[in-house]
Amino acid sequence: MSKYEVTVDIDKYWVKKYNDDKAQLCFSHGVGDNTAQSDAFNVIGGTEVVAENVIISWEDTFSIAGSAQKFDAGTKVESKTEPGKIKFKERVGLEDNFVLTPAQPDEKLKEGSFAFDNKIKASAVLYKQVSSGTANNTLQPAPFYISVNGPNAPGSSVLTPKAICRLFFANVFKTGTMVDSYTSEFVDVDLTGKTKATVAYNEEGHWKVVGVE
Repeated sequence: MSKYEVTVDIDKYWVKKYNDDKAQLCFSHGVGDNTAQSDAFNVIGGTEVVAENVIISWEDTFSIAGSAQKFDAGTKVESKTEPGKIKFKERVGLEDNFVLTPAQPDEKLKEGSFAFDNKIKASAVLYKQVSSGTANNTLQPAPFYISVNGPNAPGSSVLTPKAICRLFFANVFKTGTMVDSYTSEFVDVDLTGKTKATVAYNEEGHWKVVGVE
């Protein structure tokens, strides 16, 4: 289980403007899906109040659920099952009556991936532990991905969460909202093989990854 932390330094001009506009700092996480052509950042994994210094943290403790929803930008994710815990190289099933079966080991899966076997038309929803925005930066489960092409026909999806965090500002999104476009510039912070990063948003409104360690 890896734990990650991204420190975001925001120029004071934008702190005032975004707070006046009731905008928030949003973040999402990339996921590879064998049913899609490219990695997706399609659900808001969390939001934070804009301040000169914001710390975003999360850990790779995953849960998965079944949903009848299709991807619809601006809509909040709704699972039809309770999320069940899942680890890399495990496989979970969704039965005809929308009952999620416990995850089971599958050594055929690659490290960093897990599988969702649905016997009924359904989408997979992934959750991870993210910072809740509280003063002590506690972690709580939040959705961060829904099947891009879902609901999928009965079959199997192999899902590969990426250690990449996407940051941007918006005033219309809440945690768990599906997203496919951005009204402000975004930055992708690649933490593959790393656990901490510092990112700056300057007076001109541009992002810069200051350092990764």
